[in-house]
Amino acid sequence: MSEKAALERFIQTNITKETGQRRSGSGRPAWMSDKRILAGAGASSILLLIVAFEMFSTDPVNPPTGSEIASVGESRPTAKSSSTNRAATPSKSVTRDTLVAPPVAVAPFDAAQAKKHQEAWAKHLGEPVETTNSIGMKFVVIPPGEFEMGEEDNTVPVTLTKPFRVGVHEVTQGQFRTVMGTEPWKDEGHSDVQVGENVAASRVNWMAATTFCKKLTESERAEGRLLTDEEYRLPTEAEWAYACRAGTTTIFSFGDDESQLGAYAWYASNAKNAGEAYAHAVGMKKPNLWGLHDIHGNVYEWCGDWHAELLQQGGMD
Repeated sequence: MSEKAALERFIQTNITKETGQRRSGSGRPAWMSDKRILAGAGASSILLLIVAFEMFSTDPVNPPTGSEIASVGESRPTAKSSSTNRAATPSKSVTRDTLVAPPVAVAPFDAAQAKKHQEAWAKHLGEPVETTNSIGMKFVVIPPGEFEMGEEDNTVPVTLTKPFRVGVHEVTQGQFRTVMGTEPWKDEGHSDVQVGENVAASRVNWMAATTFCKKLTESERAEGRLLTDEEYRLPTEAEWAYACRAGTTTIFSFGDDESQLGAYAWYASNAKNAGEAYAHAVGMKKPNLWGLHDIHGNVYEWCGDWHAELLQQGGMD
């Protein structure tokens, strides 16, 4: 498959502008099988939303053999999928595997349990639950765990064996410009753009998103903030779905009541239809149980691997 064809395939989604969810034939949002739950502001462009950070290369829970690792989607791009930012210290990376790992987070679980899991794994790793990197991006620990990925008759059991960090907010215009030196949201004379340091960066294609991660990795390694086996990357679709759900089994990460969506997301009703058809500043809506903001709505998100309409199999990662 050519690079252009691959990118075109990556972009294909079915988003309903009213709720910001991709819906299945039954009318229920198939949000677990689509990493781009965005929605709302009516923006038709893609942006880099969440970045994930791989905390270490060895598996602290149950290292799977090659035959035990099963894909939850299709083939990944050739670029290595790594994660986002963390202010790491070498000493903590060396001692972590000598400790007994906390239990994994098995869905479903509630807010109190989510917090306990995060705190236990942060303690195990010898660092706080939330960290901030050199350009002001905040990340929280996401513990390893088990959950059902997909919805209705298209679900697979997935086990994530390694903890990782995910950005608390979507990447902002200020952060993107600091790393890349460009402002794609201003290209082509788009009028539906709100400009601001804390506004979510938009109109960022997949190649630019992965380049952002690569450059940020190189910069923080040079400054001694990252170990050689740590890097920023886009999350896999399984990581994104697990981080978005945060232990819930409901239609949305906050429950089944769609009337509450406005408290958690910028979408058609409170953005486009309100005369604000543009990406908004990050962190203005309520977070999910992991403490992640704008996991629904605001802007489109990229993942590091392919999106699969039909999940082939579950497994470990």
